[in-house]
Amino acid sequence: MLCLLFLSSSAGARDLGSQRTGEVVKQIRTGGRPRNTQISRDGRLAFLSPMGGTHEVFVVDIAANHQVSQQIRFGGSLRPSALSADSRFFFQQIDGLNDFQVADLDRNSVVATVEHTTPLSGIYLPFLEHIGRLGTSGLKRCHGLGIRPDQREIWSVRAGHITVHELVPPDFHEVAAIRLPAKGYLRRIPRTPSSPCPRLAVWRRSTLARNES
Repeated sequence: MLCLLFLSSSAGARDLGSQRTGEVVKQIRTGGRPRNTQISRDGRLAFLSPMGGTHEVFVVDIAANHQVSQQIRFGGSLRPSALSADSRFFFQQIDGLNDFQVADLDRNSVVATVEHTTPLSGIYLPFLEHIGRLGTSGLKRCHGLGIRPDQREIWSVRAGHITVHELVPPDFHEVAAIRLPAKGYLRRIPRTPSSPCPRLAVWRRSTLARNES
């Protein structure tokens, strides 16, 4: 049976549904607000990043009847994530941080916090510190991760900037900071190696930006 993972935000769980029938066949409890999901390239593992809750990523063994096999605790409420092609490293953006965290899945723990050199712009308000900064177009925070198909770089969207980091542990060195014309969100980098140019949504004028990498 071909299945898809989809969200059930109000119940703090992920519902696993059948694409053929549209019926829910299993529910995976995560707490928080289910939001971001990554699937390993071999289709064996799913990585669930609920917002809020216990700040843990739930690793689901799809072949073992969709059982949770690992839980990895991060430093705050979880935002977008990314997974290396070899399923070695899991990258996670966190509310309120101008960086992303890296988990080594072989060690089942966070091994690095990778900071961005360009600070977040906007107004600092203490009651919004756990989320980000306040700007004219809304909240400014880190929101969007993508890995190039050749696995050489990871791209992190931070409101009006993208920072580009080498996909090389342990430091994941920052190599570029690209200014955007408006606030952007990076959802996916094409997996076709012949199409290495990331595309991302920019809020102003519903623009789709394309950057030559």
